[in-house]
Amino acid sequence: MSGIIGAVTSHPLPSWEYFAAYTPPDYMRTTHWYPVEWVPGEIPGGGSIGFFDCLRSGEIGHGHTLLKLFDILGYEHAILEMADDTPEVKKLLGMLEAFNAGLVRQFINTAKVEWLGYAEDLGMQSGPLVSPSMFRTYILPIYRRLMQPAADRNIIIHLHTDGDISALLKDLLTLPIDVINLQDTVHGLDWIAEQIKGRMVIDLDIDRVLINRSANPDTVREYLDAVMRKLHDPAGGLILTYGLYPGVPMPIVEVLMDSLERIARNGSRR
Repeated sequence: MSGIIGAVTSHPLPSWEYFAAYTPPDYMRTTHWYPVEWVPGEIPGGGSIGFFDCLRSGEIGHGHTLLKLFDILGYEHAILEMADDTPEVKKLLGMLEAFNAGLVRQFINTAKVEWLGYAEDLGMQSGPLVSPSMFRTYILPIYRRLMQPAADRNIIIHLHTDGDISALLKDLLTLPIDVINLQDTVHGLDWIAEQIKGRMVIDLDIDRVLINRSANPDTVREYLDAVMRKLHDPAGGLILTYGLYPGVPMPIVEVLMDSLERIARNGSRR
């Protein structure tokens, strides 16, 4: 679809014979998504997920660690290397962490952010992209080290992650995350209310498939009413996020926007 980001069709390191000549990018010149010029006190533009106008916010780049490993090696190659615990995959993850840590420092020390996003899809439609034990061994410690500098400075930490993360939630809750942006129907509103509500701010990603396929505006209204009934938190622990993509019928867009405006004005009241 025109305007939607492309898919990886080849990988820089299809085998380790290319690794010796592999050079990572420079975090002073680029994030994961766009070229950057760091200016003291200014937020670089071009972020993908986790930017809000109400705060000085930055985001290090969607797919910064696990997904970037898959981009570089290929999914199957990366999984097998982690399963074999090879020194090469550890070294590559170290390179990724160093690049990401540089971005974190720049957003904190140069851009002076108040809100920092760490966006990475960890789930499929059913289950995570890696086993919980593999996530715990290779990825979770990196996340912790990347988030700690922001936590130490009381910067709000936002985690976006698409897909089914239910098997990883116990580990994710050990991180200093303030806001979690997760998908709704892949987990179910009742599960989200039981497992997350009150522990951190829920930034609910309204299911675009459910909305886009709906031909009945009442379905949209009823669903958003259910969201507020189950997840509304008078303390301020709920954000609603909807990504509007091409192909959504205009009557659905209209009722969706009207419903979100009503919620913004009235909270949980109809």
